[in-house]
Amino acid sequence: MMRQEEEYPFGVIHFGESFEVERIFFTKDYTEKLNKRGTRTLNKQVIVYTTKDCIECTMVKKVLSEEGIPFETRDLSVNPEYQKEVEKYGFLGVPVTVVENRAVKGFTNELKELMELAKS
Repeated sequence: MMRQEEEYPFGVIHFGESFEVERIFFTKDYTEKLNKRGTRTLNKQVIVYTTKDCIECTMVKKVLSEEGIPFETRDLSVNPEYQKEVEKYGFLGVPVTVVENRAVKGFTNELKELMELAKS
């Protein structure tokens, strides 16, 4: 399989036998776009539980970034304690996105509702 690279607002994804996210950050251009739309101050902490090589996790983080919602990434492959945190919300897999006491799994319509909660 040929190695391919795609640029996203949060970094670069390298596709090949598997894929990896090279970095997660707001690029200067993307930050300028956010500022044009208006900056938001969010008081609610958003946590995304993820693992390496999780495409659905990457999509969740991409959407949150595009909406200007800051979030903390907790990678289960880096810290096994995060798996216990995910299980406390009643899930075994990822991505799990948490705002306040509400958690949703996956890239679903419930995620949209959770994003609205984060913005309010």
